[in-house]
Amino acid sequence: MTQKTRRFFSKGYLFFPFLILLFFFLTFPSDLGISQERKEIEKGIKKGEEEPNFMAKPAENESKKSSKTFLYVALGVVVVGAVVYFLVAKKEEKKEEEGKKPEQHIFEFLLKWGTQGNGDGQFNYPFGIAVDSSGNVYVADYENHRVKKFTYNGGFITKWGSSGAGNGQFRYPRGVAVDSSGNVYVVDQQNHRIQKFSSSGSFLTKWGSYGSGDGQFSHPGGIAVDSSGNVYVIDTGNYRIQKFNSTGTFITKWGSQGSGDGQFNFNAVSPGIAVDSSGNVYVCDRGNNRIQKFTSTGTFLAKWGSEGTGDGQMRSPSGIAVDSSGNIFITERSNYRVQKFTSSGSFLGKWGSYGTGTGQFEAPEGIAIDSSGNAYIADYTKIQKFRTR
Repeated sequence: MTQKTRRFFSKGYLFFPFLILLFFFLTFPSDLGISQERKEIEKGIKKGEEEPNFMAKPAENESKKSSKTFLYVALGVVVVGAVVYFLVAKKEEKKEEEGKKPEQHIFEFLLKWGTQGNGDGQFNYPFGIAVDSSGNVYVADYENHRVKKFTYNGGFITKWGSSGAGNGQFRYPRGVAVDSSGNVYVVDQQNHRIQKFSSSGSFLTKWGSYGSGDGQFSHPGGIAVDSSGNVYVIDTGNYRIQKFNSTGTFITKWGSQGSGDGQFNFNAVSPGIAVDSSGNVYVCDRGNNRIQKFTSTGTFLAKWGSEGTGDGQMRSPSGIAVDSSGNIFITERSNYRVQKFTSSGSFLGKWGSYGTGTGQFEAPEGIAIDSSGNAYIADYTKIQKFRTR
């Protein structure tokens, strides 16, 4: 049975014309060769009346006329049924074809905030960005040595930090992440450590020092937290990923310098890292212009990307984020755009170009996605917000 046939019989309303045809067959006299007049005569004979002397030819003509009428009606029903079938089948085919069209991925500019400076709501090269479960936005204000907190529409809430090496101080904060409890983790890059704060900026703990041992760092960059509270840090100068629990206890590490699977080439620039709801880890391998995907313990799973400007190609992938559906968003510092992929690396869409206009980018770095699918992007001296779907 063909696909069209299966589709036809699966639609009950298409049987209507054929039910009419069946009705005619069941209700129309089965003795089509005998006219109604002939039947009346035969009734009379059964009652004892003498059969009149009539010629068979007129009866035969009437019989033929009756047969033709029925055949014309039946043929008409069949034609109508065929027309209905083909019209509906064509409509169904069109629906199926429309269903096969690629999903439309829409990127709509919503708002932006920030200018260059050191005042509230101003930035000097914002890099890391994160969103908590309430929609509050946290930004690592790199050259102002502080973290700023905003509402979902850019309203300033609070800030903390200053230049230094003490608790709560920073020397070029690079990455920022928020756990399910609202705790904020900040990569203190030039102090080679991680600092943990409450959502209002109260210092909680810290870990790390300069070096290549477990729990040590060389210019750490991106940071991400999974649903269990485990913390993943890109240890840029050591070309590796380190994993810790929420209080900084070392768990595992993976990576080395190179271009092979599980190797990295960060080019002394700190890229982004993200974790999906299943615990898979995605890393911007910036110098190799690709994305690598790992399990939560560092087992290599997949990779995609190469140097270029085409769809799925990259030039300096910088920030990375995962939405609630598992889609991956990547900012490209040198292509001035954002690309969207499936969790396996299939290209879905893109937006952005170089410039200062609406939806354009000067230096896109960190990216975060909120629970509604809105994207927040740290761009040179401002934050831009987009609706994605």
